[in-house]
Amino acid sequence: MKPVERTSPRHPPMRQFPVQDGELVVGGLPLRRGWDMTLAATGAGAMPKLRETVLARPVIPHLKDTTAMSTSPRLAWTNLPASALRQRPDLLAAWDRLNGERGDLPFLTAEAMICALDIFGDGSERLLVGQHGRTAVAMLILVPAGKFRWYTFQPSQIPLGACVAEAGLSLSNIARELSRGPLGFCLSLSMTQLDPRFSPRDEDYADSNSSDYIETGWIELNDSFDGYWSARGKNLRQNMRKQRNRLATEGITGWMRSLTARADMALAVERYGALESSGWKAAQGTAIHRDNAQGRFYRRLLEGAAERGEAVVYEYPFNDCVVASNLCLRRRGTLVVLKTTYNELIQSYSPAFLLCHDEMQQLYRENTIDRLEYYGRIMNWHTRWTENKRTIYHLTVYRWPLVKQFAEWRRRTSVAAAARPGTLPTVQDALDRTPLANAFLVDTADGERPLPGLSQP
Repeated sequence: MKPVERTSPRHPPMRQFPVQDGELVVGGLPLRRGWDMTLAATGAGAMPKLRETVLARPVIPHLKDTTAMSTSPRLAWTNLPASALRQRPDLLAAWDRLNGERGDLPFLTAEAMICALDIFGDGSERLLVGQHGRTAVAMLILVPAGKFRWYTFQPSQIPLGACVAEAGLSLSNIARELSRGPLGFCLSLSMTQLDPRFSPRDEDYADSNSSDYIETGWIELNDSFDGYWSARGKNLRQNMRKQRNRLATEGITGWMRSLTARADMALAVERYGALESSGWKAAQGTAIHRDNAQGRFYRRLLEGAAERGEAVVYEYPFNDCVVASNLCLRRRGTLVVLKTTYNELIQSYSPAFLLCHDEMQQLYRENTIDRLEYYGRIMNWHTRWTENKRTIYHLTVYRWPLVKQFAEWRRRTSVAAAARPGTLPTVQDALDRTPLANAFLVDTADGERPLPGLSQP
């Protein structure tokens, strides 16, 4: 093919190649008439640039590996403002029913979602409802991110993304349907922070990509506390014994209390915030305070859960002063630790570990909880208490395979640029002028800091 030179006042010289059916292949995808592919005149290694006008009218060949995956019928989707979840009792009941089919998680109830939307939402959130016949079988709260990109509503206070669905449905196929219709022109949809325990991780296809988020840990409460404790490391067991002897020698009484009444939640969150505000999170501006958004969220969440008997706050005072606290939700035999903090000024006494030790003893004694979930990033201190871990992941589905290829290339060049300070890929300027450049995966960050390790002798 003979290239045709093009220039414009805003762009460097480009070479436009007229493409015939099946004549040119990019990343394994044959281009067809209707694509306008241009190459920046910067050498043989230049990345193909797809003109913005072309993306609105592509002709994609039938891709067997992305269309033969699902045997389930397509769903009928309704796109509503997220506020409809609060306003319509039928949607609220449907959300809770679907949550019940995938783990029945206490932080993914409709009430928890409404609370998060009221406090952390900005009004742009949409509620997508997928129906099979007259029955809702999938529901997601989605947020727009730039042009042509969506992701699940994901405030950092909610461990998993705002997505519920019947257990047998593939999340990849749900995302595929959403990205090709109900959301309008959508280049990518990311479902963030998915738990493989309830949403098995699909293999990647030409138009999808799953990526690791964090490893998280859990504890199975089997056998007895004595059996569990004897399986812990010698260092942990000796440290707990040493700290208790030290407290006794200094005349300090360490003890644990659990709060479950609605009336106790406000002060419990306030005490938690006082502990957190005295440590490293205060300097970063991420500490809970009774008057900030986080403080209002946890108070409202725990008060609502307490009315159903699903909230519990474990506190560990030294004499009458609380030095460690865990904010938790519980449902159907599972205890979820939402937040944990301690007084950093006395970390040499291991107050957080003392709380964990007494908490585990009480859970075994009460015999109503058979699984404890952390859901945060697994840290070194978690491994003292459990060997169990699994990977929470993100799932992104792209409208076309070529968009995934472009996203992966963009990611690779960004990594390469970061490794060479002061340099940029040769086509960076051209990419920055393309809306595609910002239409890919959602970046998330985890700001958790590990609890202190075992104190030294």
